[in-house]
Amino acid sequence: MNEIISLKIDNEEVLCAELTSRENLEVIAVCESGNIVLFDCETKKNKMFNKLSFNPYQLNLQIHCYQNYVAIVQKNGTCGMVINLADKDYQKILKRGDYCAQVSIFPIAFYSKENQTFLIHGTDWNRLDITCLESDELLTNRTIDYDSDSNYLDYFHSSITVSPDAIYFVSNGWIWHPCGQLTFYSIDDFLKKFELSHQNIYLADKFLSFDWDRPLCWINKTTLAIGFSRNTESYGETKFPNELLFVNILKNKIVNRIEFDGFAITDQGDVSGELFYDSEKAQLIGLNNKTGVHISDFQGNEVYKNSSFTSHKYSPKHKFFYKIGKKNQTVEFEKILI
Repeated sequence: MNEIISLKIDNEEVLCAELTSRENLEVIAVCESGNIVLFDCETKKNKMFNKLSFNPYQLNLQIHCYQNYVAIVQKNGTCGMVINLADKDYQKILKRGDYCAQVSIFPIAFYSKENQTFLIHGTDWNRLDITCLESDELLTNRTIDYDSDSNYLDYFHSSITVSPDAIYFVSNGWIWHPCGQLTFYSIDDFLKKFELSHQNIYLADKFLSFDWDRPLCWINKTTLAIGFSRNTESYGETKFPNELLFVNILKNKIVNRIEFDGFAITDQGDVSGELFYDSEKAQLIGLNNKTGVHISDFQGNEVYKNSSFTSHKYSPKHKFFYKIGKKNQTVEFEKILI
């Protein structure tokens, strides 16, 4: 499948857009005016849905979609909001502290349990909260006090991801001075002990890396695939390939590792990009804005690559790549048949 569809949003410049995660092909778009527009790719019709509660030009925007809910946040800022595509009047305002926000992605993740939807969201540099979106009930009210060490963790949260069964989540953050440090949590334990319930995930005996928000994805309920660069994490050795490490979070142990050439390399030698897992094909998909897409099997064998996909995104829901054209207001879909 290779199709280009015009978004046809009259007199509006699209600043940010993503496919929703609902069954139909839909794009949620944020315009320069702050208007939030829902575009149906099948009927080619769009409708004004809501308006941002903050200035869309302040900082880069990031959109997270989960069923009917959409979170729009300043990627490296302090403001965000949640809307509900099934309820036009629904709106939840998000705020987090500004300490080092410019280098920490606004933490956002959804999960469902017992027919309710919950949002894990950052409210300060070292604090995550969990809110039930249907009732707006905050489940993690507490006091964090440095002097008494009450609920205090010296850790900068950044991007987060929830396990497929909604039992665990991982924060892809960092510690001073500064270096990346993955932490993982049981959601049930977090609701009782908050950040103090964390466990560190160690990727090397000798750890030296500026790499947080590194590419990672869940392979199953307890296993993470994590992007790893030997360039920095072996203290400057550069003759080794980049890898994927498979970590069992319950054992806190690397259970497998494969060569994987699906990431861009930063100026510091760290890995960057996105990582996805196609469970039906048992394939790993790396996507970045420098080398495009790279797909491999579980043994590390290259299945497909395309260096022209540097502006593309990937939809795990629909299993295809797409690209939003901001200036000409188009969305281009492309499905790779392997």
